[in-house]
Amino acid sequence: MPKTLSRKFIFRTFAAIWAIIFLLLSIFSYQLSVDFWFIPSLFYLGFLALGIIFLIVYTIISIKKKSLDGFYVYILPILLICIFGFFAASYSYDIFVYFKMPIYEEIIQKVSIGEFDKNGSYKGVGFYVEKTVDNNTRVAFPDGTGVIDNWCGLVWDSSGLIGTVSKESNELFGGDLIGIRHKKGPWYIACFT
Repeated sequence: MPKTLSRKFIFRTFAAIWAIIFLLLSIFSYQLSVDFWFIPSLFYLGFLALGIIFLIVYTIISIKKKSLDGFYVYILPILLICIFGFFAASYSYDIFVYFKMPIYEEIIQKVSIGEFDKNGSYKGVGFYVEKTVDNNTRVAFPDGTGVIDNWCGLVWDSSGLIGTVSKESNELFGGDLIGIRHKKGPWYIACFT
């Protein structure tokens, strides 16, 4: 007759699997939301709720047993993982950009030497090229976010003038600039209609 699994083994296994999945969801939350829109957010919140339910159940069991072993073994690590998970989720866009940056820089180099002079795709990354009236070049990398005809992406503008576009003349990349935030150096995060 097979041996039954102990409650302690089941809790530890659940906690380990939950922690791994939660951290992966946190780290890749931006890319998942680009690919699957709002579904990852619902899954993320549901998974977080499952972890909270686990913590409540295990806390009740620990109180009934009058033992703090559960606190140090499960509750404290899971709380720390939640804090790290939220921190990772807040930097998920930076992680997304970090992995794409070598391709972005390669595209910018090819645009600078004139190899690419119009919108296109290279190594699976789409881009828009725009020449300004003062002969500067901007390159936008749509990231897949946006609803209907709106889109957002990372914009490279070595002149830095994209940050000074006025409300009266905000037409860029074939649409209207509706929001912009400076990231670093010549990089901006912008949204268009």
